[in-house]
Amino acid sequence: MRFSRTALHKNMFISADNTIISNVLTNDTSSSADAQLKNYKGTISDHCVGDNELIYYEVNYTYTILKALTGRNLVLEIGLAERSKVDQYHYGGNNNVSAWSFNLAKRSNIDSVYFFAQDHRFDQKISGPFSKTTVGTNIHGKFKLFINRRRNEFLMTQDDSIIHVFKNVTSTGKLCPIFGVYNPYRVHVKLQLMNPRNFTNYPW
Repeated sequence: MRFSRTALHKNMFISADNTIISNVLTNDTSSSADAQLKNYKGTISDHCVGDNELIYYEVNYTYTILKALTGRNLVLEIGLAERSKVDQYHYGGNNNVSAWSFNLAKRSNIDSVYFFAQDHRFDQKISGPFSKTTVGTNIHGKFKLFINRRRNEFLMTQDDSIIHVFKNVTSTGKLCPIFGVYNPYRVHVKLQLMNPRNFTNYPW
């Protein structure tokens, strides 16, 4: 599993091996203008998830705040969404997108970046402050994700602790992992996709 170069939003960077995306603007962008996402600020994976599949992957994240975050600002998103609806909005947490979204964001009524879990029924601040919003703040780490279509679950862990588990992850459409990077003039964000594993045929 890699990031999809052909689906990549035109203003985003992708590495030559399709394992890193960033919101830092460069000339190294998607090679297929016809297939680019127009609204979603990122990309999908090049492998969507079948009804019976068990998919594991890790995402290294880094962000550096360049300009103080005020009001409402998304930083990054890692999620799962219906392929046909991914591009209806700039992130999967919107109610119009059939998606399950883990995202880092600064919202209007709080003074820090927090971790949120969102779908069309659920919007919750999951943990305490993730970082400050001041210039120069630099944060990095790793998320581990597991998609279990047999139990209809999508979970994220960090430092061997479960952050959140989405249940009832069902859809009549094709589901694809999604990855968003936001607000390039306020925060530089990089995501690196690592260690993807398909355990569907593993002899449990």
